[in-house]
Amino acid sequence: MIDSFEVKPLQRNFREPFATATGTWRTRESMVVRVKYMDGHVGFGEVAPTPGFRGEKLSDAHRFLSLWKHQMDIPVHLPLCRAALGCAASSLWRTKTGFPEIKTATLLRSAEETNLPLNNVLKAKIGVGELGAEIATIENLLTRLPSGSRLRLDANGSLSRTEAKAWLDTFDGCSQIEFLEQPLAVTDRNGLMALAESNSLALALDESLLDVQSAEEFLADGWPGYFVFKPTLCQDWPEMENFLRNEPARCVVSSVFESPFGFEAVLRVASLVETVAGIGVNTLFVEDYFSSHAMDMVLQPGEVGIPQLEELWRSI
Repeated sequence: MIDSFEVKPLQRNFREPFATATGTWRTRESMVVRVKYMDGHVGFGEVAPTPGFRGEKLSDAHRFLSLWKHQMDIPVHLPLCRAALGCAASSLWRTKTGFPEIKTATLLRSAEETNLPLNNVLKAKIGVGELGAEIATIENLLTRLPSGSRLRLDANGSLSRTEAKAWLDTFDGCSQIEFLEQPLAVTDRNGLMALAESNSLALALDESLLDVQSAEEFLADGWPGYFVFKPTLCQDWPEMENFLRNEPARCVVSSVFESPFGFEAVLRVASLVETVAGIGVNTLFVEDYFSSHAMDMVLQPGEVGIPQLEELWRSI
């Protein structure tokens, strides 16, 4: 049973404007929920609307959550409210045993960065500029990758079939590239399946995973690639956790620029799979009071625990 429920808004600034195929971010706004249960246990969740994915406006979420009571139905048009409340109820907040360490990928601010981090997995956004120039930039980046590193390319569903084929033809058989993430729009399911079946370079689904059901449908159809889950945007946490446990080698856990509350939840979810997590994003924020998690190649879930999060909560 729930003893108390609270919600607070939060805003963090990026060090520099961050460009993706869906637009440029300067500020990350979200809302954090805190649920305390009758047994004293506390769980957190975060409403974090993300361009390119479905989700409600923060104003609509705040209006609903300010009135929410335990067992109140959550409208279907508020999936991120459902995700935040599902996160707060997750058993991962109650885990007493130690979590395994999590290897993390680093998201590059730009594929033209000269001072590359010595990480085993890097991620670059594509589909932002002119096709030929971007391909040339990635070819140059591959020559500068630290020894043993691999690269993930994320198009955020921005490519046409012709453009996606150009990327796949160029980097066919390239062992330095781990996968090409969401090359085509969510609406082009047939195109995604055809690309995955006809190319040696692995593909990953991201925006296409509107919920766990969509992932299960792709799996049933024989999807050969990866599944990128953003837990903060997943409205059914128990089903998501089950899917991750069942496909640990092909599921990648990814963050959406959460505050420490949502980030810690994502970090704990990442302990359910075997892949390198796409959560190396905190270095993109301006250093502030909420810079709780260190950004290293390896992170420890639970290192920022409930006591630290409670202290942060009181400071908002």
